[in-house]
Amino acid sequence: MHAARGDEVTVVHVTDGAGGAKDQTEREAIRARRREESRAALAVLGRIELRGLDFPDGALKPEGAFVSGLAGLLETLRPEVLYVPSPLEHHPDHRATAFLAAKALANSALAPRVICFEVNQQQIGSYLLDITSLLPQKEQALRCFASQHGALDITGKTLTGNRARTVNIDLPGVEAAEGYFDIAFADFLPWLERNDSLVRTGLEWSSRAAANRGAGATNERPIAPITCVISTWNKKDDVRENLLALHRQELMPAEIVVVDNASKDGTAEMIRSEFPNVKLVMSPHDKIGACETFNMGFKAATQPYTAIMDDDVVAPPDWLKKLYERMLAEPKTTAMVSSKVVEPGMPAEFLSNDGVNRERYMATFRGCGTLARSDVLKAAEYYDEKFFIYGNERDLAARVLNLGFRVLQYPQAEIFHKTPFGMKGGKRSLYYHVRNFWLYAFKYCSWWQVLRAGGLLGLKGLGVRKGKSYSTDATGTIGIDKSIKETEGGIGIAFKATFDALLLLPYCLKRRRVCRAPDFTPPV
Repeated sequence: MHAARGDEVTVVHVTDGAGGAKDQTEREAIRARRREESRAALAVLGRIELRGLDFPDGALKPEGAFVSGLAGLLETLRPEVLYVPSPLEHHPDHRATAFLAAKALANSALAPRVICFEVNQQQIGSYLLDITSLLPQKEQALRCFASQHGALDITGKTLTGNRARTVNIDLPGVEAAEGYFDIAFADFLPWLERNDSLVRTGLEWSSRAAANRGAGATNERPIAPITCVISTWNKKDDVRENLLALHRQELMPAEIVVVDNASKDGTAEMIRSEFPNVKLVMSPHDKIGACETFNMGFKAATQPYTAIMDDDVVAPPDWLKKLYERMLAEPKTTAMVSSKVVEPGMPAEFLSNDGVNRERYMATFRGCGTLARSDVLKAAEYYDEKFFIYGNERDLAARVLNLGFRVLQYPQAEIFHKTPFGMKGGKRSLYYHVRNFWLYAFKYCSWWQVLRAGGLLGLKGLGVRKGKSYSTDATGTIGIDKSIKETEGGIGIAFKATFDALLLLPYCLKRRRVCRAPDFTPPV
């Protein structure tokens, strides 16, 4: 009905719908099928856009990176009306989404009209909507979800529920209705709080967060001696969401540096107009690699601590505060405190893995969200620009370890990263991942580790050796075997990357410092 009257409508997939998948391949297939089904259904309903956050199905929690991820998307969409599932739903992800939306709104400058809708459980409706004339269209759209039929009979049960809604309606011609609960924005959070049945979701509301919805009023919040460094290329909307989230931090950074790699989408103009306090560094052209642009930002930083961030992350309001407080509690030998990262398509079993959720010292860090000592970054000579892109975090971490420092994984600080989980597909990604693995190995691994790691990766890439579990450290290379198989000429690209790495062997040998730190492990 919104689409029919010309409203701009967006449907958001909060989860990927792939719960219960046996492995990553099946999960990706289910996600793709659900997306195709949704697009087909929306085509029946009108001109409607589909957006996806693709959080893991069955693992949704209204906290941390989940909240910042949705808040960032809402900042871009800026809805006048927001429909969310009823908190009275039986499905835990449906209930969690209600809390997720409420907290995302509390941490934003938005104040849309909020309307709760029902999916598989009737709610107390503040009004009923006559959909009699739309029943054929709704049935056609529902039948597009072929994966939801069979034993579920989702179409029949849904339409039966719509007809049951009219049991006390005596208006002639009204045969089906949908129930909605329209609530004032100011009452949304208190209403959820008062629902004792929802206490099991474990969400604790902050009255301060509810009162402070804007990106402004930063002068009352404490400021930490931190420079946030962001490198970007043609991601204007992502950068805006990132900067808005930084302006909502409970502990504000003293400085924000954005290095723009000659973007052509208006990123620089947007920053100058909307965020005049951000220090903008412009690269001379867009042929510079991510390692070099980040180094430009590191060198421009003036604070004792540097927060290393990708352009497409959205940080919860307590993110910087948690990292900074943990850093201060650590001995001086801790040079980096790395976040727990939540990404689209991330399997629930990965998110719940002990290696991801336990504080521990590591051989690398997550380059999309880590707090580091600026003097150690300088002493380690920043990123190796020969890497260009990918694998540069582990390379820098090895030099940090060789200097006698440590890298702490701190899962209590979460951040949402929009780049999908695992290794990015494509020829360019495959080439640099393979080449840079060899450069790293030549520089820091013993020759036995080089041979063993190369052999294991080679066997995995050829499909001879199957990984039985996820590497919770080298997350960027998860799926390298799949990438070799699915990328056109993948094996040839891997061989070329290896050959090019051998050509750079003299460069690596000149910088070779075998890492013997207790936390060091090869990236396999």
